[in-house]
Amino acid sequence: MKLQRISLVASCLLVAIGLAGFALAKPKSPTKGRVPPEAFKNGEIRPELVPDFIMAYNREGEIAGYVSKVDVFREGNDEPYVVVDESLTKPVGRMVPGRGFVPIGVPETSVPMLPPGTEVDQSGKPVVHGPANADTK
Repeated sequence: MKLQRISLVASCLLVAIGLAGFALAKPKSPTKGRVPPEAFKNGEIRPELVPDFIMAYNREGEIAGYVSKVDVFREGNDEPYVVVDESLTKPVGRMVPGRGFVPIGVPETSVPMLPPGTEVDQSGKPVVHGPANADTK
């Protein structure tokens, strides 16, 4: 009888310790924001320093939402990336290669192509380099 009681107490303790460990090991919230300057080193990017969700901008340089780091760094992925809202749960549009941000409900083809050589500056606004931005005096 005493052995059964000790066994029962030991089992309860193991379950309690297991539940406490499970509660402490809950997953961390995803990070979101800009790619920090320190993520760029020697012409390469260090994905471990990039937030889980990266700010996505529209053509006016306003934050349109966030794109998943997993999508951005997936090799050979030339498909549009889903752009989600601040809660990181609700899709608000997509980032389309060559076009930029396209809101939900807007056909991709209604958004003009970005000029060749377009990059995004620190504010998120598209900046054109090369002939499309050349001085025409």
